[in-house]
Amino acid sequence: MSRSSPLRVIERALLGYVLVVIAVLTLSPFRFAWPTQWRVSFWGDVSDMPLNMLLFLPVGYFFRLSLARERRWAVPLALLFGTALSALVETTQLFLPARLCSLADVIGNGAGAGAGAVLCAAVRRRFDRTLPSVLTLEHPLLNLVYLTVPLMWLTGIGVEREPARVWLLAPLGAMGALTLSGLWRYRFSAAAHLPRPALAGAVLGWFLFGAVTGLGFAPMVVAQCAAGIFLLTLLRLFIQRGPRPAERRFEHLVLLTVWPCYLVYLAMLVLWPHHAPFEPFDLAFGYPERSFDRDFTLRIAEQLGALTLLGYLLAETFGRSTRNSRTLLACNVALGALCALLMEVGHGFLPFDRASVARWLLGTVGSAFGVTLYAAQMSVMQLLRGGPASMPTGAELHSRGSALNESSR
Repeated sequence: MSRSSPLRVIERALLGYVLVVIAVLTLSPFRFAWPTQWRVSFWGDVSDMPLNMLLFLPVGYFFRLSLARERRWAVPLALLFGTALSALVETTQLFLPARLCSLADVIGNGAGAGAGAVLCAAVRRRFDRTLPSVLTLEHPLLNLVYLTVPLMWLTGIGVEREPARVWLLAPLGAMGALTLSGLWRYRFSAAAHLPRPALAGAVLGWFLFGAVTGLGFAPMVVAQCAAGIFLLTLLRLFIQRGPRPAERRFEHLVLLTVWPCYLVYLAMLVLWPHHAPFEPFDLAFGYPERSFDRDFTLRIAEQLGALTLLGYLLAETFGRSTRNSRTLLACNVALGALCALLMEVGHGFLPFDRASVARWLLGTVGSAFGVTLYAAQMSVMQLLRGGPASMPTGAELHSRGSALNESSR
């Protein structure tokens, strides 16, 4: 196995995760039937083209990351991959009665994938001038930011009937703001030469990119969340209390600020305002609803994404307490399964809902995926240091980053 194999696992796993989210967004509620009339349009609604481009931007970004570092035809390949994927989705939508197949969507999605590949190349060039290029993805805390974006998309797209639910974006945005500002303070501030206001603007752009699916349903709520996240980032960057920790010991300080936001998000996800009183506990072995409408499908996908992020957070928090990788995987998967079980218990007391064994099993699989992704992350860190999975310092990364990049070409 080449030294870059764990790196490829991370990049391709994130690409697969984004593809699953896109499938949910574009094909739910998965009620396929032979059409009585073929609904095909060459242009459709061209006003949706900017959203289609944004939707496929991460596809091109992660596709470009999954290729060799200096692949000559990377951008054309990403454009081709995004166009082919979009054509497959649009063809599949012919068999969904409520959907319309449109050439404009294929063009917009393909262009978005190409733009994502260009963005990836630009990010790499930026980091190559200031930091080792491996830091564009391979820092464990940065993956929290990547995993949060598809979750924000699912939240935004599923609020059509309940726009106030866009408030779930607030704790997710706060997580990203605290993670990025913490990384800047403890790791990147000296090397990246990025002013604090510029970083706050970058965090705001990241949040708006994740919240784009909710803008059409509740623009004022998204604007309020964005303003709060921008201010939170500035406060975190300009108000620094206490001495700076040793470079190897800062992750737990960032996680201490991230966990409360994530727990608030989980509570809102399960208990989002139900005005009716709680009911006696109810349990179903299958899914709690017999009819798979679009909103219900999105709720399941949203909880699956939330538990994937939970698994990664658990592994990042407790993953370095043991050197036994099998013990690490087993303990964190068990913790993820327990958290998924607690969420189902909460569902069981809600009106118009039930606890679900099938949903619990699916959530356990999602959390296990998050744990596995972190395990691959630690393999990359071992390759960088040539020893146990401990976070290398900036100087060590500078001395070892180029070697890993050369091996992946």
